[in-house]
Amino acid sequence: MILPPSIRPYRREDRPALDDICIRTAYSGQDGRPLYRDPSILPAIFASPYVHLEPGLAFALDDGQGRAVGYNSIEMVGAWQTADVDSGFTVRLYDQASHGADYFLVHVTRQGFDPTTQPLTLDDLEPVATTGSYGPSRNYSIPVSTSGYSGHHVVCTIWQASHMDQTYFPCSDVNFG
Repeated sequence: MILPPSIRPYRREDRPALDDICIRTAYSGQDGRPLYRDPSILPAIFASPYVHLEPGLAFALDDGQGRAVGYNSIEMVGAWQTADVDSGFTVRLYDQASHGADYFLVHVTRQGFDPTTQPLTLDDLEPVATTGSYGPSRNYSIPVSTSGYSGHHVVCTIWQASHMDQTYFPCSDVNFG
């Protein structure tokens, strides 16, 4: 049975896919293999420590068939922070590599979704903002205007990088007050 793609907790069996993704995107989003005699050093430094030391802080983009096709980790020590927001808020993203964007799509989990007990799927997300393209920059601000949300939600942004076929999925916990 094929399920829709979803973001799920990292699993130990995702490790080969995580290593491969890290290597294939290590050179400013491009394949890092031509640059290193031993490209396995890249995930050993930049990805594996997070999933080894804090696997509960790592997440995979599951293709719906159980395969990890993307990953992310919360790369900081400390408690996960939930931001208090109003119906109008701004998504702020920092881009060290200055990728630019073909577009950003900002989504909020549907009212009634409980991120503490339910896995997040694309069906749980409602679009709240869509942008056009952005040129290369290190800082992006996306104004968002919503209505009808209260309580704990997840804001998930789909960021289509403009330099290649590469997509990022930054997510944040928020509390609509």
